[in-house]
Amino acid sequence: MSPPRGAFVVFPTHHRPGAGTRGWHRAALRHGVSTVTRGSRTALGIIFHDAT
Repeated sequence: MSPPRGAFVVFPTHHRPGAGTRGWHRAALRHGVSTVTRGSRTALGIIFHDAT
């Protein structure tokens, strides 16, 4: 499923929850985006971490 034009998409960058035979676990996540062939793409990267 592709998001509609103009949609706002939020996705994790390292792990995602995965259902297993014994409950939920962390599953590695690979992500990427398709090449823009028409129009433009606007992106905002926000990093959440504990810097203390």
